[in-house]
Amino acid sequence: MVEPMGEPISDKQFQHLLTLSRLGVTNQEQASKLKSEIDQLTQFTEHIKTVDFKGEKPLTHIWKEDVGQVLRSDELVESSSSRDEVRGRDLLKYAKEKSGNFYVVKGTMPSSSD
Repeated sequence: MVEPMGEPISDKQFQHLLTLSRLGVTNQEQASKLKSEIDQLTQFTEHIKTVDFKGEKPLTHIWKEDVGQVLRSDELVESSSSRDEVRGRDLLKYAKEKSGNFYVVKGTMPSSSD
């Protein structure tokens, strides 16, 4: 059996993650299972941190060289009016709701009504 490493996620951290992810976990059993799975992922990553990877070549492809994802050959098309378009953070002034430099969009999940 592998020795546990690191600290389990606290209730406060877990609630904060649920808020950030906008997950509406209402069932205590679901919440406990999710919290346990997060702890397992934390343990996994803590063990990976202890491995010495010096001398290892990084993975460059997740598929064999003859297999892969076919990408579309999209080309950038610039219209004459695109130079005058409002872009980036300048668009924030048109947002109905924002939080800092982010748009706030209400979703369809029950937790999105806060």
